[in-house]
Amino acid sequence: MSDYENIVILDSKTLVNLQADTSRELVPVVVNMFIDETGERLPKIMRAWAEREYAAMENELHALKSGSGSFGVTRLYHIAMDAHELARNKDEDGLQQIVEQIQPVWVESLDALTHYLASMD
Repeated sequence: MSDYENIVILDSKTLVNLQADTSRELVPVVVNMFIDETGERLPKIMRAWAEREYAAMENELHALKSGSGSFGVTRLYHIAMDAHELARNKDEDGLQQIVEQIQPVWVESLDALTHYLASMD
């Protein structure tokens, strides 16, 4: 596992590129979809962790990793990537250390995304 504190929360260049590839109007729509989906996904990850349902964790973490990467939510992406691998290997000790970081990093990520969207106005 890496030192997540040294990884930027949000790589805004990813969102700038998304805007260039789509449109200024579409970025808030798709970012808000990601925010909503992630808000639903995190409780599923925690529930799967509590019940040691590694396959469910793996699926949810894969989706979290993909979405985070697509929207430049870099620190969450790296945590999800590592947690996904740990879930695949059913590494309970490793997961114990990383799972508790997901929610606080999501809160920071949500704040960064919200500020980015506000700066687009």
